[in-house]
Amino acid sequence: MVRTLYNSPRLTRMFEGSSTQLVSDGEIDKRALKRESLTEEELMEVIHRQGFERLGQVGRCVLEPNGTFYVEPIEPSSADKQHAEVLGRIEALMNEIAGLRSDMTRNS
Repeated sequence: MVRTLYNSPRLTRMFEGSSTQLVSDGEIDKRALKRESLTEEELMEVIHRQGFERLGQVGRCVLEPNGTFYVEPIEPSSADKQHAEVLGRIEALMNEIAGLRSDMTRNS
C-alpha cells in the first residue's frame, strides 16, 4: 500500500488531502474558510498566535493537510529588517578592514 501511494502522487493527495490557501495579500478567501469549516475568529486567532497584529500584514495563510497553518508576511518583519541592516553594516566594516589591511601592506 505504501509503495502504491509513494508511486502515485494523485492517490497520495486523495488520501492526505491538499493544502488550502485561506488568506492572500491580506484578504480572506471566505469560500475556502467555509469549505474548511473555520470561522473568521478562529482564523484571526491563528494569525495572532503567529505574531501578526492585523490581517493586512498577512501575505498568505495556508492550511496544510495535516492541520498546521503556514502564515507568511506581506513584508519582512522588523526583526528581519534589523537583521538585514546589521548584516549590511558588518559587510561594510569587513570591506573597510580589508581596505586598511591593503593600505598597511602597501606602506610596509
